[in-house]
Amino acid sequence: MKISHTFLANGVAIGAWILTSFLSAAESFSEESRPNIVMIVIDTLRAANLSHAGYDRLTSPAIDELASRSVVFRNTVSIGANTTIAMAGLMTGRLPHFEFGEPWTDEYFFGMRRFYSREGEIGLPTALDSLAERLRNAGYFTAGVVTNPYLQSSYQFDQGFMVYEELMEENGYVAADVVTDSALSVLDAVKRSEKRNDRPMSERAEVPTRDTIHQPFFLYLHYMDVHGPYKPRERPEDCFDESKHPRVLRPMTASDWREWKRWWNMDRDVSKPERQQLLSTMKSRYDCEIRFVDQQLGRVLKRIRELGLEDKTIIAITSDHGEEFLEHGGTMHKGTVYEELIRVPLILFVPGVGSHRVDDLVRNFDLYPTLLQLADVELEAKDVDAVSLLPLVYRKDVTLGLAAYTSFPWARMYLAGNEKIIERPNRDLAIFDLERDPGELNPISSTDASVTQKTLKNRLDALVDRLRGDRSELKEAKNSAEGSPQGHGPDEATRNQLRALGYLE
Repeated sequence: MKISHTFLANGVAIGAWILTSFLSAAESFSEESRPNIVMIVIDTLRAANLSHAGYDRLTSPAIDELASRSVVFRNTVSIGANTTIAMAGLMTGRLPHFEFGEPWTDEYFFGMRRFYSREGEIGLPTALDSLAERLRNAGYFTAGVVTNPYLQSSYQFDQGFMVYEELMEENGYVAADVVTDSALSVLDAVKRSEKRNDRPMSERAEVPTRDTIHQPFFLYLHYMDVHGPYKPRERPEDCFDESKHPRVLRPMTASDWREWKRWWNMDRDVSKPERQQLLSTMKSRYDCEIRFVDQQLGRVLKRIRELGLEDKTIIAITSDHGEEFLEHGGTMHKGTVYEELIRVPLILFVPGVGSHRVDDLVRNFDLYPTLLQLADVELEAKDVDAVSLLPLVYRKDVTLGLAAYTSFPWARMYLAGNEKIIERPNRDLAIFDLERDPGELNPISSTDASVTQKTLKNRLDALVDRLRGDRSELKEAKNSAEGSPQGHGPDEATRNQLRALGYLE
């Protein structure tokens, strides 16, 4: 197992004017008044498979308990139907975008090429301030624990983190209990450091370590167990009470995952008993993985309570994307933009706010400005495409009226209300009314869709035109900084990890 600890003392060079703007914001209130933030991303988690969302298996009791005390956004769409696109957007507040026909290379893989400050840059753009960078510059201690190869420092996802732990194994990722163990050590270090760090930031150690962790802190956890290949520690029949909802269960074979991958986006007859049996097997193991991650999240939530941090800690739970189970003939998550892939959970616990449910359409990358606003960190609207969800968090009688956009080099979708358009190169547009057809099985005929199609297509084209020309006002101090990291792409070990996860053949 590879465990990489990255301690960044000074980060990349940034202009004095940036530092000044953040310091002026931080001086307006005491450091102790800012909330801690814990952001949890459960890779590949479909919103519909959580038990508090009405699923018929008890997959998520710990998450459900938190949801009962939180704001639950029941209509959340991912801005990327795979990890690279979604996480690039979530960490920058910017919409990833692809032109049709772009090559699927490391440089284009994150959909952020228009923000790259120099040729050869990949991954998270250095020209944009990441969520961790903004929080760190505002006085937060920033720590991340990840176990997805695409989130390693080679793709620059460590930007802004003072502690960044990359937990990797040759077969792709480490289990949720290892991620949780690391998270608990960070939380325990926060508590141990409370007295030692009760002094001005200027007097603290220049090089951060676990012994100098302080509040407020930002802790980002990324779990991978729900991602294939599904290898739950328990048999599904031991995870759930199958007497109430019996499923077809059988032992997993070595060839199951290979066969499952072969079904990806292929028109196959899945009505045959053996195929239905494998489908049921995969669903059961997927659900069991959710239950295991939920148990580990329960440990994190319990420790936050035990350390007396809950009343001053914001907790956000979301996912990067969902998963396919043959709803449209495919498996895994390799490039479609149907609902099973773009519908994700979003739960936000804010101390003192209480619980309620929000049905307004939101996007997972809207967490970026929302968390910054909750932390009282200054952010100009022109610097992001995402929108703060605080009006919905505080139950103001408003509707944000948001639309959602997701893109690949071979498909893009635009969703407004219940009307959704899917566009592919050299193919007819597909229009769906999700209220009447939530499974997206019956596209609206061209006659019935004439007005809807024109309206949605015009909006989609206008957004694409804006994204095409949008490079924002990139920070010159960052662009011109000598030695700014550009990302060096995956080494052979990383490629083996990605191969084990089904990304590379």
